This record gives sequence, C-alpha cells and structure tokens, in this order.
Amino acid sequence: KFVSERDPAWWKQGIADVPGVSDKLATFREKYDGLEAWDAVDQELSDRLKTAEKKLKTNLAERSMGDDKRTAGDLVKKIEKFVSERDPGWWKQGISDAPGVSDKLATFRDKYDGIDAWSTVDEDLSNRLKTAAKKLKANLAERSMVDDKRTAEDLVKKIEKFVNERDPAWWKQGIADVPGASDKLATFRDKYDGMEAWSTVHEALSDRLKSAEMNLKGKLAERSMGDDKRTAEDLVKKIEKFVSERDPAWWKQGVSDVPTVLDKLATFREKYDGINAWDTVDQELWDRLKAAERKLKSNLAERSMADDKRTAEGLVRKIEKL
Repeated sequence: KFVSERDPAWWKQGIADVPGVSDKLATFREKYDGLEAWDAVDQELSDRLKTAEKKLKTNLAERSMGDDKRTAGDLVKKIEKFVSERDPGWWKQGISDAPGVSDKLATFRDKYDGIDAWSTVDEDLSNRLKTAAKKLKANLAERSMVDDKRTAEDLVKKIEKFVNERDPAWWKQGIADVPGASDKLATFRDKYDGMEAWSTVHEALSDRLKSAEMNLKGKLAERSMGDDKRTAEDLVKKIEKFVSERDPAWWKQGVSDVPTVLDKLATFREKYDGINAWDTVDQELWDRLKAAERKLKSNLAERSMADDKRTAEGLVRKIEKL
C-alpha cells in the first residue's frame, strides 16, 4: 500500500517496516517448517515483500537521483576542466581531487544499490573520471619527461665519452659509473610506467649504455689480453710438453696439473666475459689442453698395459711349465 502513496514519507515508512514483516514471515516459516502448503505461501509473500521494498527504494531513489546526478556530474566536470588548463599546478590539483570524487561516486553507488538507472549514470561518470585523471597524469608526465629525458641522455653521453679517452683509468671510471646510470634509467622507467613514449626513450638509452659499457670493457680487455694470452698459452704448453717425456712420472705430473690449468682458463674466461676475441683464444687453448690430457692418460694406460701384459704372460708360462 505504501508503494502507491505519493508522499516520500510513506515510502520511507514502508522501507522501515520491511524488516519487521520479514521477521514475521521467518517466524511463520519456522512454525510451519516441513509443511509444503505453507512453503508456497511463504515464497509468494516473500517475493511480494521484496518487490514492494525494491519499488519503495526506487521511488525514493528517483526522487533524489536527479539532484545527486547533477552533484556527481559537477564533481566530474570539475576534474575534467583541469585537463584543459596549462599550468601544471592545476593538473596536480585535479589529480589530488580525483580520489575524493571517486569516494563520492562510491557513496552514491551504495545509496542507489540495485537501481539500474543509477548503475548507468555511475558507469558513465566513473569512466569519465578515470579518463580525466589519466589525462592529467599524462600532462604532468609529458611536462617532466622532457627534463628527465635530457638528464638521462646526459648520463649516457658521459659514459659514451669515456670510450674515446686513451687513458685506461677513464675506461675504468666509465665502467664504474655504469651501474649508477643504469639505476637512474630504472628510476625513470618506474616513474613513467605504462607510457609508450618513455618506453621508446628507455630502450634506446639502455641499448646505448650497454654498448658503451661493452666498448669500455673491450678496450680494457685488449690492453691486458696480450699478457693473459701468453700466460694461458705457457700453462697449456707446459702440459703439452709432458706428453713428449718418456718417464711416466712426468705424465702423472701433467695429468695432476691439468685441473689447475683449467681453473686458470676459467678465471680468464670470466675476466673476458663477452669479449669475442678471448672466446676464440679460450676455445683453442681448451681444446689443446684436453687433447694433451687425453694423450697423457693414454701414455700411462699403454705403459701400464705393457707391464700388466708381461705379468699375465709370466703367470701363464708358469702354469704351462708345470
């Protein structure tokens, strides 16, 4: 009956009375638990009660929805207006105000929960608010991106400049500065996360930084590679020299020394990691060392085999002699 009334006070009274009626229906439901005849009555009355409650809430919502829609719309428009401003101060203000507007929309969402008409309004205003906030952040990002791009480029150029120096001390300084420049680039990447414009800048500067670092390491490597190559070759030659000896003791010494030489080669491999010139040297020395090791073990095996053959033959002859 409250539904057909025109005075909102009656709608509020009806909504206030719903819980009491619902409790009464629950009492009857327990009283007639297990009786199918009452189940049908209970289902019908519960449905009618829910329908009436929804209609009462809709009546109240429609009465106040117009004002609330205008209020919510004005709040979103205020944020949207900041987008067209040129002063970054307004963009920051808009970004600062957006969460408050979002909270207000959430309040209205709760107030009109279950009202389809408001769901449409809420979806539209929420999307507009998100779009405006995103644009404001983009405006700020674009304004600061220019300065940050210049800063990042200067850091990379500083590393690249070391490549042209002749003093190895500068190469070492450049290599030492790379981690700091890399960290700064990572900071900017996080700052502009999701912005394609910065992703392109970051990728280009990261590639240049890696290239400069590789060149610096290459220059240092070339300076020291000659001595290290001779050292490594001498170690391998020493093992190879044992192969031509006739005394098995030298073969055993050579086999015993191989792990030490392998460790030394591994040390040089780490030192010149990423340097193609050393990869070639390393592969050649590794192959020679392994070949020498196999030959030494073969020499020892052949010498042992001859002795064992003589022993075995002696034993057989002894039996034959009997």
